[in-house]
Amino acid sequence: MATLRHPAMTTIPLPRLAFCMLLLATFVSVAAVSPCTAQDKETSLPDSVQRYIDAQTIAAGWIDLSKLDLDGLEKFSEPISGPTRNLDTAKSVCTALVELGVARVYWATDLAGLANQPQAVIIPVPVEKREVIATILRAVAAEINGVVVIDDNVVLVGSAAAVGQIQARKDGTSNAMLLADVNRIKDPHGIVVLTPAAAVLPVVGLLPQLANVNAERAAQASELLVNLQSITISGELPPSHARIQVITKSAETAERLTALINAWTKERIADASDAVQFKQEGDSTILNIKSQDEAAAVIAAIRQLTSGNSRKDSMNSLKQIALAMHNFHNNYGYFPPQALTDAQGKRMLSWRVMILPYLDQAALYNEFRLDEPWDSEHNRQLIKKMPALYRSNSRPGAKNEPGTTCFVAPLTRSSTFGRVGPGVGIREITDGTSNTLMIVEASADKSVIWTKPEDVTIDDADPLHSIINGDATGFAACLCDGSARFLSNTLDPATLKALLSINGGEVIDQNKLE
Repeated sequence: MATLRHPAMTTIPLPRLAFCMLLLATFVSVAAVSPCTAQDKETSLPDSVQRYIDAQTIAAGWIDLSKLDLDGLEKFSEPISGPTRNLDTAKSVCTALVELGVARVYWATDLAGLANQPQAVIIPVPVEKREVIATILRAVAAEINGVVVIDDNVVLVGSAAAVGQIQARKDGTSNAMLLADVNRIKDPHGIVVLTPAAAVLPVVGLLPQLANVNAERAAQASELLVNLQSITISGELPPSHARIQVITKSAETAERLTALINAWTKERIADASDAVQFKQEGDSTILNIKSQDEAAAVIAAIRQLTSGNSRKDSMNSLKQIALAMHNFHNNYGYFPPQALTDAQGKRMLSWRVMILPYLDQAALYNEFRLDEPWDSEHNRQLIKKMPALYRSNSRPGAKNEPGTTCFVAPLTRSSTFGRVGPGVGIREITDGTSNTLMIVEASADKSVIWTKPEDVTIDDADPLHSIINGDATGFAACLCDGSARFLSNTLDPATLKALLSINGGEVIDQNKLE
């Protein structure tokens, strides 16, 4: 585990309430550290943890590792967020810690830290075993350039700065409202986020962009948001049941909030909105999830609701792909060819494999046998390890299968990756790198296995629908200059053909790309 950030969290941040992904991120971020000794209460923060919660703390969460089914969680999450990294390591560390008498890992933060992924955790441990436990955790901390600090019957693990911030909160005055909400949770895993005005007000002005709502609905939501008290998420992992509860300051606010959420989701995602229909209970609006299928449906609905943010994720992925392409070019003098071939010209592996070292994926690249095709017995085992960067959450059409990607090269005889043989150098792109497409995000029904040397062949008669299906409003793409942009489905065929060519001599009207 080279980082505290789990790939699932790149597309599902806290405000979207993706409960299982948030808790999974907290867990994987420190490779199965734990908490809560036998004498601690399971439905509240133990005293050893409360010492590190002060009046400024607005969020607290935990995972009970003794009640975590990692195999089941991997099976549930893989179709949603791709393979979980270093799962075997997590299992072994988790097993060792639970056997030593620890079970829970806690996380707490103030408003400033809420926007970041968990950077440090608090782990109550049996005093007589704390040195052994600390030794195990130091090996984990070393992989994330973190530290381990023993403080009585607690071990703190994470970045040095974050651990220092936790220690600075020690023995402060606890937030009574936060503790009251925590005590309501009876599930093995949970998180509580208070919603003070300081946290809510910055969101109010961004509602039209964040939630794709019109001005009238944004005004209604703004009025209600300032009357929220907290958001509580709890359940099991994998989520055979889960509960999302938004606690407000009055039953009237809860009633209006429930109606607003349900109307908005029905408007935005029609039939899929059934998965995210909330119910009012007193001063709360609540979503109960009763099975893993329902949990998966909730996550899918949230992704549809936030498709604008998914588009941003796609654009960021394309920018990183383009940067990797240019770093490859800096080393070799040309962009990678569409396929790695053997001495006889047989196409073996995709360009997506060839740029792995430039995407901070050198270890995965070194696992490939480059003299074997993508579907050899050995290389097929690596399909499930597709980097999160290649996943797509914003594409309409058929559901993406695990190990498939929508990021493809558009292939024509004169496109950047269309010709057979060595890769194209920048000097050969005489139309200009800012006028030439490199990689596009195709519709999901056109997705390919990421390691397979397969992309999308462009039909000269209908180039647009070679990339996207009829339901798409357009497609994201990166150009050969490294920039990324969204191209509308109103783009005329002549302009698209000009963008596909590296040396056609066409003059492109940039206004047509808006």
